Amino acid sequence: MRALFLGALASTNMRLGPQHLFPHILGTDHTFESMENVRALMSGLMALWNELADTVLHGEAKFSDLPLGARPSRAALLDYARRREEELRCFVLGLDTGGDMVCSSDTLCAAIAA
Repeated sequence: MRALFLGALASTNMRLGPQHLFPHILGTDHTFESMENVRALMSGLMALWNELADTVLHGEAKFSDLPLGARPSRAALLDYARRREEELRCFVLGLDTGGDMVCSSDTLCAAIAA
């Protein structure tokens, strides 16, 4: 989610806000069990957006820390590369949300769930 929001914040579309990302995060036919669940999710998403917007404003935004350790194994390196690739895909999707969409929401959901 962090990379998706960072990409959207880097978009040239000044009117792009987190509400434009919700359909890509949740899908178009997602249902909730209660309004309390909706409030909790929206509160968490908006808190993350606001935190990242503040870090971007101060030039301190960065991708997630993914420590490898001193002597990573081949499997650890492959996992690290896979996670970075997913992070970059989400960033590009967030960036691209300000213009023409090139990815489907299914692609995003798969990238986030992995």
